[in-house]
Amino acid sequence: MSIAFNPNVVGTASGMFDFVNPDPACVADLPEIAITMARLARFGGRGERFLSVAEHTVRCVRVAKSLNMDLTQCRAVFMHDVPEFYLGDIPTPLKRVLSYYADLEEGVSEACHVAYGVEYSHEAVAICDRYAFVAEWEIVFPGTPAPLPPSGEPPTSLKQVLRADCYMRRDEPDRSSVVARFMETAWALGIEKVPAP
Repeated sequence: MSIAFNPNVVGTASGMFDFVNPDPACVADLPEIAITMARLARFGGRGERFLSVAEHTVRCVRVAKSLNMDLTQCRAVFMHDVPEFYLGDIPTPLKRVLSYYADLEEGVSEACHVAYGVEYSHEAVAICDRYAFVAEWEIVFPGTPAPLPPSGEPPTSLKQVLRADCYMRRDEPDRSSVVARFMETAWALGIEKVPAP
């Protein structure tokens, strides 16, 4: 059986996904997302150490919990980079010059959030993502100041979380432990696919 070619569709182990018309029913299952995100490099793969999007996700949730964010906010923080399963981790400066990217990312993000029944929280994501970014920058690019430092000093309780090295003791982390931690974090937050109607 052959499938008609569609330049907007990408195949995954879970099925086909259309970037232009993203359907929540076609969003991949969480284990597949976890494996792929553990392979995706933050910062375009540049720097002294490998850091995965899955590690970043876990760190962001740890930041959210340290800031006493509620479950809804923590779930939003967990999901914020799931669209990168489809889109890859594109550095923010590049995203800004790709005129179509914001619309594409918004559509994929909405489909992913609906698929997992998670409400998006821009404020919670922005805070956690920013603090995690600075900590990760210091690990990946030691000695180079982060280009986008967060405004204000992080709370003392957060500094310990930001310094925790999660999985970055080796240049090539054990991806199975990264996947396991990602999945444990998802389960603890009750992240699961909403049954299709």
